[in-house]
Amino acid sequence: MVTAKNSVSVYIQGTTVGCCLHVQVCCPVLMMPERVLQVEELRQRLDEKNRHIEKKTAAATQATQERNRLNNELNELRDHMDIKDRKINVLQRKVGLKFVEMPQVFACVCLLVHQMCSV
Repeated sequence: MVTAKNSVSVYIQGTTVGCCLHVQVCCPVLMMPERVLQVEELRQRLDEKNRHIEKKTAAATQATQERNRLNNELNELRDHMDIKDRKINVLQRKVGLKFVEMPQVFACVCLLVHQMCSV
Protein backbone atom coordinates (compact mmCIF):
# COMPACT_ATOMS: atom_id res chain seq x y z
CA MET A 1 0.00 0.00 0.00
CA VAL A 2 1.33 3.40 -0.92
CA THR A 3 1.00 6.05 1.73
CA ALA A 4 1.69 9.73 1.58
CA LYS A 5 5.01 9.15 3.37
CA ASN A 6 6.10 6.53 0.81
CA SER A 7 4.99 8.75 -2.05
CA VAL A 8 6.96 11.67 -0.67
CA SER A 9 10.09 9.59 -0.05
CA VAL A 10 9.91 8.14 -3.56
CA TYR A 11 9.23 11.61 -4.95
CA ILE A 12 12.37 12.88 -3.25
CA GLN A 13 14.42 10.08 -4.73
CA GLY A 14 13.26 10.79 -8.24
CA THR A 15 10.60 12.99 -9.74
CA THR A 16 9.70 10.49 -12.46
CA VAL A 17 9.21 7.63 -10.03
CA GLY A 18 7.05 9.82 -7.78
CA CYS A 19 4.83 10.76 -10.70
CA CYS A 20 4.43 7.10 -11.65
CA LEU A 21 3.46 6.17 -8.10
CA HIS A 22 1.02 9.08 -7.95
CA VAL A 23 -0.55 7.89 -11.19
CA GLN A 24 -0.67 4.33 -9.82
CA VAL A 25 -2.45 5.56 -6.70
CA CYS A 26 -4.90 7.71 -8.68
CA CYS A 27 -5.35 5.19 -11.48
CA PRO A 28 -7.89 2.92 -9.66
CA VAL A 29 -9.98 5.97 -8.85
CA LEU A 30 -9.83 7.11 -12.46
CA MET A 31 -10.67 3.63 -13.73
CA MET A 32 -13.89 3.35 -11.70
CA PRO A 33 -16.12 4.75 -14.49
CA GLU A 34 -14.50 2.28 -16.91
CA ARG A 35 -15.28 -0.57 -14.57
CA VAL A 36 -18.84 0.62 -14.24
CA LEU A 37 -19.05 0.64 -18.04
CA GLN A 38 -17.52 -2.83 -18.17
CA VAL A 39 -20.05 -4.06 -15.63
CA GLU A 40 -22.87 -2.53 -17.67
CA GLU A 41 -21.54 -4.12 -20.85
CA LEU A 42 -21.31 -7.47 -19.10
CA ARG A 43 -24.88 -7.08 -17.84
CA GLN A 44 -26.07 -6.28 -21.34
CA ARG A 45 -24.25 -9.30 -22.75
CA LEU A 46 -25.71 -11.46 -19.99
CA ASP A 47 -29.22 -10.17 -20.71
CA GLU A 48 -28.71 -10.80 -24.41
CA LYS A 49 -27.52 -14.34 -23.74
CA ASN A 50 -30.48 -14.92 -21.41
CA ARG A 51 -32.87 -13.75 -24.14
CA HIS A 52 -31.12 -16.05 -26.59
CA ILE A 53 -31.46 -18.96 -24.14
CA GLU A 54 -35.15 -18.16 -23.63
CA LYS A 55 -35.73 -18.17 -27.41
CA LYS A 56 -33.93 -21.49 -27.78
CA THR A 57 -35.86 -22.94 -24.84
CA ALA A 58 -39.16 -21.76 -26.34
CA ALA A 59 -38.21 -23.25 -29.71
CA ALA A 60 -37.21 -26.54 -28.06
CA THR A 61 -40.47 -26.62 -26.09
CA GLN A 62 -42.47 -25.96 -29.25
CA ALA A 63 -40.56 -28.66 -31.13
CA THR A 64 -41.19 -31.12 -28.28
CA GLN A 65 -44.90 -30.32 -28.29
CA GLU A 66 -45.04 -30.74 -32.07
CA ARG A 67 -43.20 -34.08 -31.80
CA ASN A 68 -45.64 -35.27 -29.12
CA ARG A 69 -48.61 -34.21 -31.25
CA LEU A 70 -47.22 -36.05 -34.26
CA ASN A 71 -46.52 -39.15 -32.14
CA ASN A 72 -50.11 -39.11 -30.88
CA GLU A 73 -51.42 -38.74 -34.42
CA LEU A 74 -49.16 -41.58 -35.59
CA ASN A 75 -50.43 -43.82 -32.78
CA GLU A 76 -54.03 -43.03 -33.72
CA LEU A 77 -53.31 -43.87 -37.36
CA ARG A 78 -51.68 -47.15 -36.31
CA ASP A 79 -54.73 -47.99 -34.21
CA HIS A 80 -57.04 -47.25 -37.16
CA MET A 81 -54.83 -49.35 -39.42
CA ASP A 82 -54.96 -52.26 -36.95
CA ILE A 83 -58.75 -52.01 -36.85
CA LYS A 84 -58.91 -51.99 -40.66
CA ASP A 85 -56.55 -54.98 -40.82
CA ARG A 86 -58.76 -56.91 -38.40
CA LYS A 87 -61.85 -56.05 -40.46
CA ILE A 88 -60.08 -57.21 -43.61
CA ASN A 89 -59.10 -60.48 -41.92
CA VAL A 90 -62.68 -61.07 -40.79
CA LEU A 91 -64.00 -60.36 -44.28
CA GLN A 92 -61.36 -62.63 -45.86
CA ARG A 93 -62.35 -65.43 -43.49
CA LYS A 94 -66.01 -64.93 -44.37
CA VAL A 95 -65.24 -64.92 -48.08
CA GLY A 96 -62.99 -67.93 -47.62
CA LEU A 97 -65.77 -69.78 -45.84
CA LYS A 98 -68.19 -68.86 -48.60
CA PHE A 99 -65.78 -70.18 -51.22
CA VAL A 100 -65.40 -73.35 -49.19
CA GLU A 101 -69.18 -73.63 -48.92
CA MET A 102 -69.73 -72.84 -52.62
CA PRO A 103 -69.09 -76.36 -53.92
CA GLN A 104 -71.56 -77.70 -51.40
CA VAL A 105 -74.13 -75.07 -52.37
CA PHE A 106 -73.45 -75.72 -56.05
CA ALA A 107 -73.89 -79.42 -55.50
CA CYS A 108 -77.20 -78.82 -53.73
CA VAL A 109 -78.43 -76.57 -56.53
CA CYS A 110 -77.42 -79.13 -59.13
CA LEU A 111 -79.22 -81.84 -57.19
CA LEU A 112 -82.36 -79.70 -56.97
CA VAL A 113 -82.25 -78.88 -60.66
CA HIS A 114 -81.73 -82.53 -61.49
CA GLN A 115 -84.64 -83.53 -59.31
CA MET A 116 -86.86 -80.89 -60.88
CA CYS A 117 -85.91 -82.02 -64.37
CA SER A 118 -86.63 -85.62 -63.62
CA VAL A 119 -90.12 -84.94 -62.39
